[in-house]
Amino acid sequence: MKWLIALAVTVFAVFALAYVHGRAMRRAYMWGARTSVSAACQEYLHTGIAPIASDPWRIHVFTNSVKIDGTAYSCALATDETAFSGAGVLAITTNQVCIWFDKTGSAKIIDTSYWPPLFPSRF
Repeated sequence: MKWLIALAVTVFAVFALAYVHGRAMRRAYMWGARTSVSAACQEYLHTGIAPIASDPWRIHVFTNSVKIDGTAYSCALATDETAFSGAGVLAITTNQVCIWFDKTGSAKIIDTSYWPPLFPSRF
């Protein structure tokens, strides 16, 4: 009987660790994309030349405008990084504000304190 309890606890621990690891990986993907798009935006604003699209970041010009919490934002560049798997794009404004546009059309600001939702559909 004790071995059955130990087995159940072990299986639960493995699944819990796998879930926590997946959430940390989503945060790392977002951090990497945010860092890359920020550096590309600084270069774009300095030189006026759009970065060359290359995997995995695929940064491109993105001129959408959005209003979040009453503040208007105009985007400059975006990435649809391969880890996002079509879930949305991460855009950056000319004043270095990162905005996540998910595939449903909603937008939210992604800052340094970002953590993926506990039970996300993706990001």
